[in-house]
Amino acid sequence: MYSSFWIYQQWASFLFNRIHKFKLIQSLSYDKDSIFLYFNSGSDNFTLELKFIGGELFLVQSDKIASDSKTKGQFQFKHIDGATVTDVGTRIFDRLIYIEFNNGWKLWLKGFGRFGNVLLQNPNSETAESIFRLNIKADWEQNINDWDNYKLSFLNNRIIVPDQNIIDLTFWNTMVKSVSFEQLIEYGFNSNFFELADYKMQCRAIYMFLTQEIKNIHFVVVEKSKKLSVEYVFDSNMVRSLDDCIVNIENITSEFIRWYFFHTFKENFIDSTTKKIKQDKSLLNGYIKRSSEIKERRSYREIGDLILAHAHSIGTGVSNALVMDYYTNQRIRVKLDPQLSAPENAQKYYRKAKNEYIELQKLDESIQMVESRILLNSQNLEKVKLASQFKDIKEISKKGGAISASNTKNTQSALPYKLYDFEGYEIWVGKNARSNDELIRLSSKNDLWLHVRDYSGSHVIIKQKGRDFPLAIIEKAANLAAFHSKAKHQTLVQVIYTPRKYVSKPKKALPGEVNVLQESFIDVEPKDF
Repeated sequence: MYSSFWIYQQWASFLFNRIHKFKLIQSLSYDKDSIFLYFNSGSDNFTLELKFIGGELFLVQSDKIASDSKTKGQFQFKHIDGATVTDVGTRIFDRLIYIEFNNGWKLWLKGFGRFGNVLLQNPNSETAESIFRLNIKADWEQNINDWDNYKLSFLNNRIIVPDQNIIDLTFWNTMVKSVSFEQLIEYGFNSNFFELADYKMQCRAIYMFLTQEIKNIHFVVVEKSKKLSVEYVFDSNMVRSLDDCIVNIENITSEFIRWYFFHTFKENFIDSTTKKIKQDKSLLNGYIKRSSEIKERRSYREIGDLILAHAHSIGTGVSNALVMDYYTNQRIRVKLDPQLSAPENAQKYYRKAKNEYIELQKLDESIQMVESRILLNSQNLEKVKLASQFKDIKEISKKGGAISASNTKNTQSALPYKLYDFEGYEIWVGKNARSNDELIRLSSKNDLWLHVRDYSGSHVIIKQKGRDFPLAIIEKAANLAAFHSKAKHQTLVQVIYTPRKYVSKPKKALPGEVNVLQESFIDVEPKDF
């Protein structure tokens, strides 16, 4: 693995020879994933970059010096600014490097896989005084004194063991790592192994390093409990020289970092684009379904015409009337508002027809936009899957990348509501007060209406699909109602729900204001999809 104790031993040995008796000028971080340690001894400058990739600690020499940086960094580990390095070492069979200073403080470079970190130890304390990656809470409780056992000090050429016996360093130089395997797969020196995306990054990096720098190596891939790792046997005397070793470790590290970011970017692009295509297909199905529903039902304009044609025979105060349908030559029953005259009822249907026509137009526009977006994203997805170089993906990204509703014309703005699809049910969410009124007009009496209790927010409609509304659908719609309200930051919110027929718009009421005749309640978390 890259984070092999052997790699750390090589780095510790190199750093001891390179920065022993140097002063640490300062330690600066320019982002959350890297620290630069600036050392100086007279006219000789040395900078070590500690870089975290996926939590894994990588060590890289840098050409940057403290006065070069134009970017303002954040100072780290001020207790050792200006202190002189007195020793650099490691812990045998472990992924740790320590840098000790003349004031007794120690900087520990911890490479425990994705739990890598940098810790500063006070000489009078067992725990860290300061750590770099604050999200690793366990590092605050770590007893760092335990790491002094089996410590390899290059200053005294000795290994410290718990009973304080001293083992001569020649033990390390002649040591051969022996391994036992449950299942062996011989790969020899096949460099194509480095390109296999399903192996852990540490395996690829150490493979390239070992096969290029150590001759006559016995290298195998081991499968243990379905986890792949790299094991190896070597004689460290086969390494040409310490400086060459570090240079080539860094070359392989750089190669790996390029490879890692290429594949990470590629995989993220594929995942995000696939997700957007799936979301758009669901959205498209909702738009098509709604458009078909409007086109297949009886036109509101035709019903208005029939009411006017029979106005002379329709009395006031009736809630429905049986009239001759001149379009089909059959008698049909039309619903009326008993408080309105026949001409006023006709005008009400004409207003609905106008809204219906506008909604159909906007639905058609939305369908075209979403279809175009699905096509473009699908084409980009196929190009990225075939890409073998970072520049190919970057070019696609520059031209628009994974196109979503947020970076095209706002598809949903074409409709007076946000449309969601959950388990085959359409859920409409009002965008503002006037949009809420549109929902009341466009919805059917047996749809389900929802709204947060005692707070302003969006009206939500679940379109009727069957006779009943499953609890899971009601909860999901209630989540949306809570999220699109003034109560969205609360932990638990009470949401009203009732059939749409029990919700009415009073005359001269403010936009979004309604009367609710009967209601049920559900307590939910505010959540978007």
